[in-house]
Amino acid sequence: MLHLRNLSFFSYSSIHKNHSFFIQFLLLLFFLSSISCSLPVFEKNPSARTALENGFFYQEKKQYKLARDWYEKAAKKGLSLAQYHLGQMYYKGEGTQKDTKLALKWLQKAAKRNLVLAQYHLGIMYLKGVGAPKNNKLALKWLQKAAKRNLVLAQYHLGIIYLKGVGVPKNNRLALKWFKKAARQGDITTQYRLGIMYLKGEEISKDEALALKWLQKAAEQKNVPAQFHLGAMYYRGEGVPQDYEKAFDWFREAAVQGNMTAQYNLGMMFYKGEGISKNYKRAHAWLQNPAIQDNVSAQLLLGQMYFKGEGVPREPLIAYAWLHLAETHGNKKAKLLKAELARQMTSKQIKKAQNLSANKSSLFNSINSHLSGSPPIHSHGPNATHSHPPGSTHPHPHPHSHPSNPTHSHESNEPHTH
Repeated sequence: MLHLRNLSFFSYSSIHKNHSFFIQFLLLLFFLSSISCSLPVFEKNPSARTALENGFFYQEKKQYKLARDWYEKAAKKGLSLAQYHLGQMYYKGEGTQKDTKLALKWLQKAAKRNLVLAQYHLGIMYLKGVGAPKNNKLALKWLQKAAKRNLVLAQYHLGIIYLKGVGVPKNNRLALKWFKKAARQGDITTQYRLGIMYLKGEEISKDEALALKWLQKAAEQKNVPAQFHLGAMYYRGEGVPQDYEKAFDWFREAAVQGNMTAQYNLGMMFYKGEGISKNYKRAHAWLQNPAIQDNVSAQLLLGQMYFKGEGVPREPLIAYAWLHLAETHGNKKAKLLKAELARQMTSKQIKKAQNLSANKSSLFNSINSHLSGSPPIHSHGPNATHSHPPGSTHPHPHPHSHPSNPTHSHESNEPHTH
């Protein structure tokens, strides 16, 4: 919020010590005349300025009806920022009934007055057909205006438009141009998208060095999918020398932020001793959450661990329950192990194990009561090993899904790096 009311640096008491009142008066007139031509329009119109500031005040207090009323007063006097906020309130239905046509009307007024955020949102509304019939030509016009003024959101969406050919012929060169502009401004989502495009050779020539560059930038800003893919690159030695320790570090970064596949990978790497000392207990702790969420490979490995007593006391009931779950998703190795285990169990034990697998909450509770000496299990992995890093919020409304596949049916125990 702008506060231009108080010229407190013209304190009468401080000036009076050195100058006469007449000189003070002349200096004040000279100052005001020198800045009057450069002040924003609302400074020349105090009532409009006051209305805008009141709108800010009441919106911050979540008194939306009062905020809308004040924004409307300022908007009708031609203040582009008030027009933009009024349009947003009609779009969201804050302080009034939701009205996308009125939202479009006020955003048009603000956009024509060159307010960059209004230009972007107007472009998106035309792109989606909100408040007016879908119009790709107008969408492109307003998004280009905002993008040329370095608004990251607009640059990203222009990249998508040219990449997908939305209302324009597909143009990978222009898509790449706008993606790079947004990525160079530090936009995490665009950095991740560029990294994946270069990694997979999607729409552009495959370039593992550039993939590494952009994924690294996004990963360092706590982008979870980028962290996962960096871990996969180091694990496979794709575009970089194979390095299990770096793979482990990046998988851990993604895992503590809740990425299920990275959690499974950490469990597998603890189990095999890749990039970290072999530790069955830590493997067990990291495998719990993916297994509960139907990661078949995690279910298979936990079944094996309980079957063999690796890092946990041998427990046929829990082993059978995990193997049964993995088998229901088509895992052949789980089917063979379960059959072998069943020959060592009574029909009563098998029935109890099947009941456990049918109720994951009961299975989870059985595991915790069974493991009196094991680390506590948490939904994001074992906090006894690593604390969570500071989280990050996505600046834009276009998040990417995590690269996880909860029902992936590996027959061998390997980290998931796809």
